[in-house]
Amino acid sequence: MKPMQKESIMNETHDVDLLNEGLQGEYFAITAYDAALGTGLLSAKVTTVAKGFQADHRAHAQAISEAIERLRERASAPKTWKEYAAMYPPPKLASETDVLQYAASLERAAAVADTKMVARILDPALRTLFARIGGVESMHWALLRSTLGEAPIPDSFIPSD
Repeated sequence: MKPMQKESIMNETHDVDLLNEGLQGEYFAITAYDAALGTGLLSAKVTTVAKGFQADHRAHAQAISEAIERLRERASAPKTWKEYAAMYPPPKLASETDVLQYAASLERAAAVADTKMVARILDPALRTLFARIGGVESMHWALLRSTLGEAPIPDSFIPSD
């Protein structure tokens, strides 16, 4: 195998691992919105928004899965809510405000993770994919903050943590 071919294969493997990491984040978001919707704590208006955000996460998961398939690799399977909740225990959700605060914290984490992913991915087209996804996560976070009566954009930059 030529050195250039070996490097290309290593780069693709690196990116596939990161794509699957990002895919798990999207799966977690989908299941978290299922859990939130299942609490019975959300008003009709917030339910509509939550379902829209969940649809965005489904679209992100689909795009990431397709990118993995284009690299002739296998996308990781989603975990159950119980498995995600064990890994990332949710706070006690007793009110719509609790659910909104939790959702805002998850969307913030997603925006940060996707921003960091841009620096880690090697393929420029895949970096662009994560930049586009991260932009949407940032909009979700801003809308949730606004709904909670907080400044929608708390800083000039996405947090780095």
